[in-house]
Amino acid sequence: MKKAFLSACFCLTCFVLSAQQYELFTAADGKQGLRDENGKTIIQARYNSVDSFFSGGYARVWRGTKVGLVDQTGKEVLAPDIYNHISYFVNGTSFVNIGGRKNEDGSFSGGKYGAINKAGRQIITPAYDYIDYFNDAFDIALVNNGCTTEPLSGDMYGGKCGLIDLKTGRLILPLQYSFIDAEMAEGLYLVNIGGEYAEEEGVTGGKWGYINARGKIIIPPQFDSADYFENGRAGVSKNGRSFYIDKTGKEIK
Repeated sequence: MKKAFLSACFCLTCFVLSAQQYELFTAADGKQGLRDENGKTIIQARYNSVDSFFSGGYARVWRGTKVGLVDQTGKEVLAPDIYNHISYFVNGTSFVNIGGRKNEDGSFSGGKYGAINKAGRQIITPAYDYIDYFNDAFDIALVNNGCTTEPLSGDMYGGKCGLIDLKTGRLILPLQYSFIDAEMAEGLYLVNIGGEYAEEEGVTGGKWGYINARGKIIIPPQFDSADYFENGRAGVSKNGRSFYIDKTGKEIK
């Protein structure tokens, strides 16, 4: 049966909400700021580096290796003294990292990931080795501890996965899953509990089941292997026997 690797990209496309043009400028002491197209200073030149645009109403600013946020009025919403990385906002949330480092190829690794809202308040405490959006609504995060992440592709392998609600910070699925699929088929995602990751085979062993886009367990993990749903049915195996099931988990005779 097919067992896909979980692959998800942490760096999402930047949505620049304002069509207004901005210009970086550098003061005599080497610090950067930002002006609008009329020459009005929006961000004072007191940072080592500044984004040249606003995304989701914010520009990122750096002081040393720390990054913060400044809004379009020039107000410092989040001082650059806590986080080593802040992603662009999507659906009102941003992923943050504490203790990580930027690599020579531009990728980011190490440290612990969490999430903040647009007020700069932590929704998810930075305590995870990996974080990404789970569904197309961008309101649930997939988190992992103990995984290995490929720097260039963003592919994540091994460790234990779980799901967290990005609006409330509530844990939807505990970090005990060996695999939570990044691809949905007919409204359902494959999950595995108790399996182990091997470089060539992917996740083997354990039990396979299915969840929906809200992280709800639809068919509890119970199968030795499982495939994606197609035309309302999926191939599974259990106790040495292969058969098809419907979306309730009932065997199709």
